[in-house]
Amino acid sequence: MRARTEGRFPGRVAALLLAFATVVPATGCEDAAVIAPIGFACRSDAECSDGLVCDFNHCVVSDDNPLAIKARITPPPSAALLPQQLPSLSLADGPGLLVTLVEPFTVHGVIGSTQDILKGSIEGDLEVRTDGDIAGLDFVFGTHAANGLNTDGYGYTLTL
Repeated sequence: MRARTEGRFPGRVAALLLAFATVVPATGCEDAAVIAPIGFACRSDAECSDGLVCDFNHCVVSDDNPLAIKARITPPPSAALLPQQLPSLSLADGPGLLVTLVEPFTVHGVIGSTQDILKGSIEGDLEVRTDGDIAGLDFVFGTHAANGLNTDGYGYTLTL
């Protein structure tokens, strides 16, 4: 008889533990909200700990968007505007940004010595370089100077 009782005891304990495990979660936690700490998955801000918000399904610290980007804008040739650089664009106010491009400046002139200026311009290429607003992205502007003068009396026109 003793062998029978010992054999049944582990089975009864297992059954009691299984019953306890299924009853406890159903009674104590069904109304309690689970608050997620930083880095945990979420579906809404209410699921995150105090001071955290749900962003892209993760609890994160709420703050302004610190992302600042650098931009090089190259308008199409039909726009009659030159490439421009913006060293810092902040997205703190949202993704909608209005960027106003600066109008180009035109320089006219003649290439030659002061003694030969009445004879016209010397043919050649003219290139102007300047540091860009973004390190490593210099501005380069160039034009070809004609041999002689155009109808306006210039040997070259350079837009920058």
